[in-house]
Amino acid sequence: MKDKGVYTNQAQALAQNLVINGVLISKVNDIIQVTGQTLGVNINGQMSTRTVSRTIIEGLVAANVQAVHKVIPADGEITYFELEAHCVAGDGTTHKHQNYEGKMLYLKVPTYQSDDLGTTQLAHHALGVTSAFDHKSVTQLLGWKSVVGDMFDICNKCRTLIGEEPSSEPADPDIFPAKSVGAMSDHAADQKDLFGAKCSDWQTEADHRLRGKHTVLEMDLIELLQVITEVRGITAWNSLSEEEQDNQQALAHVCVISRIGNDTYDSLGPEEKRIVNLFIHMGCCMHKEMNSGKGSNSFMMKSWDEAEIPGPIKLMNCNNAAAAGINGMSWAKQRALEVSGAGGVKATSLAGEILHHKDDKKGQHDSLQVFLLQRLGYNMYASHGLAATELITHLGIYKEFLEQVPLSDVPTLTELPVLSLYSQTISIPYMIHVQGDPTTMHDKVKAHCQAIIDNPDLIIATDASHEMATLFGHIWDRLDTFYAVQQMKNTMPHLRDALKSFFTGALYGIVATCTAVERDRAWMPPTNDPCEGLRAPNGSLDQFNGRKMFKKNDTQAFMDACFDTEHHKYIIEAARTLEGNQRETNRYTEQANNNKARRTALKMKKTAAQAALDAKLLLLKVELDPQQIHKLPGGNAGLDLQLEWHRRFDDQIPLKSHITTKAKKIEALKATINHHNTKELPLEDFTAQLAAIEEEEDQEDQEDDDELYHK
Repeated sequence: MKDKGVYTNQAQALAQNLVINGVLISKVNDIIQVTGQTLGVNINGQMSTRTVSRTIIEGLVAANVQAVHKVIPADGEITYFELEAHCVAGDGTTHKHQNYEGKMLYLKVPTYQSDDLGTTQLAHHALGVTSAFDHKSVTQLLGWKSVVGDMFDICNKCRTLIGEEPSSEPADPDIFPAKSVGAMSDHAADQKDLFGAKCSDWQTEADHRLRGKHTVLEMDLIELLQVITEVRGITAWNSLSEEEQDNQQALAHVCVISRIGNDTYDSLGPEEKRIVNLFIHMGCCMHKEMNSGKGSNSFMMKSWDEAEIPGPIKLMNCNNAAAAGINGMSWAKQRALEVSGAGGVKATSLAGEILHHKDDKKGQHDSLQVFLLQRLGYNMYASHGLAATELITHLGIYKEFLEQVPLSDVPTLTELPVLSLYSQTISIPYMIHVQGDPTTMHDKVKAHCQAIIDNPDLIIATDASHEMATLFGHIWDRLDTFYAVQQMKNTMPHLRDALKSFFTGALYGIVATCTAVERDRAWMPPTNDPCEGLRAPNGSLDQFNGRKMFKKNDTQAFMDACFDTEHHKYIIEAARTLEGNQRETNRYTEQANNNKARRTALKMKKTAAQAALDAKLLLLKVELDPQQIHKLPGGNAGLDLQLEWHRRFDDQIPLKSHITTKAKKIEALKATINHHNTKELPLEDFTAQLAAIEEEEDQEDQEDDDELYHK
């Protein structure tokens, strides 16, 4: 494994490949020794756990060098304007109450195969996972800029690769955003703001800076001085001291570059500007299908009330069921009715919890061999379709086993076939064919939904065929479910209307279009699966990213084709530098400082708001006559203040967020006043109780601080 006391490149590559394929770092040396003995090969030396760990960081360094050289090709004659475009992707997750952001790069790359050099292929290139203070779009943009900056910094310190033309200038980080022409993400609001606005602005600013730098290099000294004079003003410049001129020189340079870049961009024609400005935000098609199912279900649920037809019964937990059983109308009963769900989706959720709970100590599990029910969550509507398919196909068995009310309630049962039929006719064929042209595919989806709305018999008639019923004529995923629906449909008088409502909801949404050339230039996969496959690690981020990026990006092939001895020495030194920088410790420190700052800001905001509210309550003229409520000034705000005064003495009064309309507020205030008058609480006791409440809140804030910073 060693040559003159130094681990060979082959030994390091072997350790890296063992780790990225699942071998524990602590077991790598044992595996190498046992393998050598089995093959009759004498292994010279032992590889320590620390050395193996460092090889992973070395792989991370190499992967960063590789990423930059994918964005900027080896040909030194190619200018920024001739570089190939690329796209990015992002996806976030939370692990142990910490935000993580996965990042991907999509572009054409060399194959690195010796028998096929010079050819390119479309590839997914992992840029790793980073932590974030929060999930705001501004924070995510800073994360992208940090990753790009680190990536180019590592690459610029590496010597010219094998087969490359030496360059006199380091790689410019502005090239990355400037040549980004698209982004893939889910459909969340923060992603729309990040990739629909902020990344597009980043691209524009970077492009203008690069154009300014390129133009400055071609300008003679007199032209450049003239621009500097126009931007800064020669009189103002000469009035500065020599020290002030030195301090302002960098700012002057930035201003000149920006001015020249903007002028160069403005001189472009409309078609050239369209090419430069191209930035397409593409939403993951799997998320699109999920959102379609979510919107369709909401539309169907509303249709029961709009048609004035009794809808599915409320499916309450034991606490809400007890509150709902109270005679008369109480706030607890009203709240139980408001928060309890109903319908087919709620029924499949409960079935999933009972039959296949994510906690193996809860639910039935092996009591019934459930082979199709998924682990259901409220954002997994495709799974609800599969669960509905299973329930209605074997309805008799599940009724006997579960003895649950929702499987006997006709409106609830009506929604289950709708979920199942949508899954079989739209969702499953869509997900099978999602790799095709998204523009034409979504047009076909909308046309097929409209056809079913116009004629539900396409999917529920006795002679319905899969050629006409399913998208693309795909065969039934579960033919036995189709027959089960046929047997049940006569007991469901509103099945056709429910189908129409659900498929009408699926039609909502707009798919933006672009030209075929632009779609080819901004190539992205139709789903965000590659980025979502990056998961938050248990170890350090550098270790996780080193393994993930090295394997995903085929960095070993890149190193074999482009590295010599000096490059291997560089990544070894760079890996030790990264370890010495204590990046993981610094990350935790920054996170703790940010948590503290946010907590302080929130506490100050809460204190100020509470003080303002207390001041209003102290000056409030409390109305204790329920007959005079309609005369109170201030509208809803006045009613809220009256209710807030009473909340200081009665914790049974519903929260402000639970009574949103004026009618509800008036009703709540009447009931509260009547209850208050029966208790005969003296008005003058308010100040004393207010002080006690404030003291209790201060104590709670202190406990929150202790939990946040000292756990």
